Amino acid sequence: MSLIKRQIFQRYTVPEIPSDEGDSQTIEDNNYTYIIINYTAIITDYHGDDEVAVVPSETNTPEGRYEVTGIGDNAFRNSRAKTIQIPSSVNSFGRNAFGEDDGTNRVIICEEGSPAAAYCSANGIRCEYTNLQDKSGAFGGSGAETKSNKKIIIIILFALVLAAAVVLIVVIIKKDNKKRASDNNNYLN
Repeated sequence: MSLIKRQIFQRYTVPEIPSDEGDSQTIEDNNYTYIIINYTAIITDYHGDDEVAVVPSETNTPEGRYEVTGIGDNAFRNSRAKTIQIPSSVNSFGRNAFGEDDGTNRVIICEEGSPAAAYCSANGIRCEYTNLQDKSGAFGGSGAETKSNKKIIIIILFALVLAAAVVLIVVIIKKDNKKRASDNNNYLN
């Protein structure tokens, strides 16, 4: 393993899970099992049947909300998930986090430059990038959709500015015509 690959992998590993029950708590929420450490959640298992797994940016429990910050060792091993969407809140990854050693070809969807992208690069996992994310951690669309939406917003804003300019010009012309009419009446009298 090259020095750079080793440094990237070491930078994004899950902290050791405490063995003392007082230091951590295990919870189930939707298709995930989490361990709660220092008020953050680490996914230890995905047990859903979906081919697309969307990792949430936070999990809600009766005890409170926890930000999802890690994916533990083998969390997606032998799962049916072919595509896994990772929010930017996830910044640590255990060994074989996406089950890459089980021979399944998975695609990871994450933000460019994120820890998930670095993990994928260091481990030879196919990765696709997106920049749009809502509060639940689900991604709103592909990068192409995001660019298209931005173009539409820019066109709408341009049209609004243009309409405001036309209204302003009409108001100025009307004021000028009234002033000219008033000056002509004063001149004739």
